[in-house]
Amino acid sequence: MHNMNRMSGPHSRTHVIHLLESKNSILQILTENLCQYMEKLRQNRDSLSFEIKKKHSKTNLRFLENKKILPPEEVYPDNRFDHNQQIHERLIFIRFILKDGHYYLHSDQLKKIWSTLAEQAVYSQDREQCFRWFADIIDEVGFEPKTSKEFFQNQIMKLEPHLLTNLGMNCFDRFFKSVNAQSNKFQQKRRSIRLMNDDELLGIEYLWKLITNGSDDVSDRAIQLIKEVYTNLSPQLKHEAKRIHQTFLHECFQRLKQIYDSIKTKSTPQKIHSLIRILIVLREYLFECDYSYHRERQILPMSRWKIKIFSFFDFEKMTFAFQSLS
Repeated sequence: MHNMNRMSGPHSRTHVIHLLESKNSILQILTENLCQYMEKLRQNRDSLSFEIKKKHSKTNLRFLENKKILPPEEVYPDNRFDHNQQIHERLIFIRFILKDGHYYLHSDQLKKIWSTLAEQAVYSQDREQCFRWFADIIDEVGFEPKTSKEFFQNQIMKLEPHLLTNLGMNCFDRFFKSVNAQSNKFQQKRRSIRLMNDDELLGIEYLWKLITNGSDDVSDRAIQLIKEVYTNLSPQLKHEAKRIHQTFLHECFQRLKQIYDSIKTKSTPQKIHSLIRILIVLREYLFECDYSYHRERQILPMSRWKIKIFSFFDFEKMTFAFQSLS
């Protein structure tokens, strides 16, 4: 960056940014700088670890117990700013160039930033900063429709569900709604609520993965999101409400059956959790549908049914069964 040409005379902020981008490709330089910084940190990973030694209770000799990595707030690559600040300042500068220069990042630049921070993170905080930054960018700057769709499908939806956090869920939520709105699959009702205009949604399969394989917090938010999506229909889909309800319920039961069949073959705690989470999806969906029905009723709403579910798990035989009484 020190080889950039000097500019004389007064210039507006936007004009300066445009000159830097047109003459020096400032966004490409900043993206490469972030990637190079992270790559250098990964290459020097051993220098971030320190040994934990303890004394033997009888001999009083020290022995190596294990190695631990230094926390990011104690890592100062340039002896001035810690690791978190190194990433934060770079991302803030890129956002400033995009926002004030009215630019979009190119597809390859988006992929590089996501790859170096989300997929190849040295610390979990790297991934958290990445999630927060992309969520802010789609709100404040935006993306070209084709680029955002490709990025959503090829990067965000390829990240392992267990790596997503609450900030990651914020990022997914905003891209999920934005990309589907750009494809006219959502209509905006309020800033945070969108009406489903097409039930063939991009990202819905990944949302199911978050429900069944994500952390408890992420799963809870994914359940609320899928309930919100399928219970807020646009006027164009209102006449197809019955079909959509039946399709969604069929999907839930199909997933329940697949997991239950898998449990009968080999049961694991994760499979049990996945089964319970889909049951919660069903409960939340039925409650929401009951709540939104305001006509005169001939049948009691599902929320007033008295249902008891008994589950049986044999740890010796590794078998699982359940029965219900209403």
